[in-house]
Amino acid sequence: MDKKPKILIVEDERIIALEMRHKLESMGYDISAIISSGEDAVKKAESLRPDLVLMDIILQGEMDGVEAAGQIRTRFDIPVVYVTANVSDAGLEDITRSEPFGCLFKPFKDIELQAAVEIALHKYKMDKKLRECEEKYRNLFEKAKDAILIIYNRKFVDCNQAAIEMLRYNNKDELLNTHPSELSPEKQPDGKMSFTKADEMMKTAFKNGGHRFEWYHKKSDGEIFPVEVSLTAISDDKNNQILHTIWRDITERKQTEKALRDSEKKYRTLAETTNDVIFVLDLDGKFTYISPVVERLTGYSWQDLIGHPFTEIIVPEYVESTVEHFKKGIDRRNISLYEIEVKHKDGRTVPTELNVSSLLDATGEITGRIGIARNITERKEAEEEVKSNREHLALINQILRHDLTNDLVVMKSSLNLYKVSREKALLEEAEDRVKKSLSLINRMRELEFFISRHSKLKPYKINDVIDETIKNYPFIDFEIKGRGQVMADDSLASVIDNIAGNAVIHGKADRITITADKKRDMCEVRIADNGTGIPDDIKANIFEEGFMHGDTGHTGMGLHIVQKAMENYGGYAYVEDNKPKGAVFVLRFRRVK
Repeated sequence: MDKKPKILIVEDERIIALEMRHKLESMGYDISAIISSGEDAVKKAESLRPDLVLMDIILQGEMDGVEAAGQIRTRFDIPVVYVTANVSDAGLEDITRSEPFGCLFKPFKDIELQAAVEIALHKYKMDKKLRECEEKYRNLFEKAKDAILIIYNRKFVDCNQAAIEMLRYNNKDELLNTHPSELSPEKQPDGKMSFTKADEMMKTAFKNGGHRFEWYHKKSDGEIFPVEVSLTAISDDKNNQILHTIWRDITERKQTEKALRDSEKKYRTLAETTNDVIFVLDLDGKFTYISPVVERLTGYSWQDLIGHPFTEIIVPEYVESTVEHFKKGIDRRNISLYEIEVKHKDGRTVPTELNVSSLLDATGEITGRIGIARNITERKEAEEEVKSNREHLALINQILRHDLTNDLVVMKSSLNLYKVSREKALLEEAEDRVKKSLSLINRMRELEFFISRHSKLKPYKINDVIDETIKNYPFIDFEIKGRGQVMADDSLASVIDNIAGNAVIHGKADRITITADKKRDMCEVRIADNGTGIPDDIKANIFEEGFMHGDTGHTGMGLHIVQKAMENYGGYAYVEDNKPKGAVFVLRFRRVK
């Protein structure tokens, strides 16, 4: 159930304030307090943190509503709607300056009050999302490692810290409001004037939507260095031309290329001793050189590949894109790192990262392509492991939030009932829930340690987990059949508990039968209840996160947790109808043989 919005009423006419409170509570809002002075309104806003303040402009005390609203908005970021009988011209100016989220004039109708509140809450929610989004992208802009600049009408108007550091300036002001050519040598390596060529590059970017090319820039101390420039057109309006610009310093790459051209011997020595595969292709895409280490990557010797096109050792689905990269390189278009899969002689496929550039002769003509191929199998496996661990930790978080919330609700209900009835059993129930919550926290701590050590799933006797879990439901008639051993982790108890809890709370079941049985290489656990069952039209959705249904307003996060856990175990879960009534949740685990 959604949380009721909390509203603070600031009104010095008590009768009006009480009437507003009655109306708002009947509309489903939670009234935090009624305040009659501006000073007290600021204090209460700080301590209660309401979602909205309804503020009369004329109040008791020295501080009026406009001043109080300004402080509340500035200090606590809480939206304010003014409630007043009259606004003078001068007052309107003050009100506007305090940035209210609405203004309601007395006397008002109920629908006007509700509309003002809902509009203000919605507007504040949207404004907050917009601010968060702007802050997020500003952080991405400022903290990016590559130099990022914004060109507006042919001049730089913004840049990040990386750009300042790359050009060795002290601050943004020293390089902004300049044409790109002003941060460049007079001419580019092809002999064209930097001013003329810069305009040509920007024109091409606007025409094609983007443009990538190499450029020489000049640092504040006069040092000239090469960069790879990527221009992306944001707006091509004649009076509002905007380009997003990324620079990447390619000094190191240029030096590497020069070193390879200057010293064939050194190149070969380097190529034949490195762990990465270094190769050279002619303009037809055939290998003219490939380092001996290629045998480790593909199982083929360098003699097997010389004179053959590179497409012969690439997995078919990557051939088209790799050929396209090759053609772009021949056309003098810069290609960044990219990943493919190559065929191993034994039939395996090997994930490989390629870094390829063009070979030039003394006149600057392209004679072929030279590249480095790196086996990234270990990196891919590490990425998968990190992804798996992240999913496990997310699951732990879900389990803790869901199960602890359930236990806290039960404890609160038990203690509330105890205040009325003084039944000792209610205290015992609350104590049992505390113990259960502490046990869950310990299990999840152990599971987190288990994951951080990169351990694999381990065998569990499913009956031991079931026997321990059903102790949480002493009032339910359980029948346990069969036995089994499954591969799981410490969240297994929550899987069983969430299904049982779902049957009891949402299905109103009072009898549950749990059966464990072997199904080939799987262990099947069937949890059948005699409750109200699962309607056919929602069966396909009950495992989705956030799915809502039923008298309680939701099916519980529990079923989503069940599904995620089963996926982590290499198994799956689904639901069937029970006969004559109720539901059967089927869990299929990897069986311990």
